[in-house]
Amino acid sequence: MNPEWEKSSYSNGEGGQCVEFARNLAASTGTVPVRDSKSPGGPALIFSVAAWASFVTWEKSSYSGGEGGQCVEFARNLAASAGIIPVRDSKAPEGPALAFSPAAWTSFVNAVRVGRSQ
Repeated sequence: MNPEWEKSSYSNGEGGQCVEFARNLAASTGTVPVRDSKSPGGPALIFSVAAWASFVTWEKSSYSGGEGGQCVEFARNLAASAGIIPVRDSKAPEGPALAFSPAAWTSFVNAVRVGRSQ
């Protein structure tokens, strides 16, 4: 399987902090390669899936039920360091995550609390 490189949410549009990772290899190889996007032919660091997962602390939403429905997880620990709060479907942790600004996430959570989300 070939790596499908994804740019890190820490990378900005001006070419700074350019890190790419290939999460698609996690299931087949048990590893996640990470490389500098400015040097795609260069070496990659290889992380075990467990080591890769330790970068992000996922929390299950209090609205997620115990029967497998409405399973949403978020990573509040990236708000201060990265300025984002990623949100994902806990039933598909290898899938994509939506990235919210802390202000947008707070607004969404407050709307859910008062019953405005449908």
